[in-house]
Amino acid sequence: MMPGLLAKPETLRDRNRRQTLQRIDAAELTHEFERQGVRIRPIFQPRLHAEVMYWDDDALAVSSQNWLSANSSQASPRKEIGVFVELNKIADTFLRRFEHARSKLS
Repeated sequence: MMPGLLAKPETLRDRNRRQTLQRIDAAELTHEFERQGVRIRPIFQPRLHAEVMYWDDDALAVSSQNWLSANSSQASPRKEIGVFVELNKIADTFLRRFEHARSKLS
């Protein structure tokens, strides 16, 4: 299984205002990750807050941290939460269940 990241279309914070991801070419970033062996797949439905990253079939991370626009201040260290799971075939199991749940929404 190719390592991957399930992500929602993200915005960046810039001087206390939200703006779309424009300073970073999202398509080029996606292609660069793919050249490195990581597939990024945006998920538009259902709307989720969680970001998911998986690799090596046996490793999965689920987090509320927006990895592309993170501002993890030392003053507010507990704003985000995540979990790392290392278990035989966890990535495949998660993806199958996620896709099954999504198919029921259509």
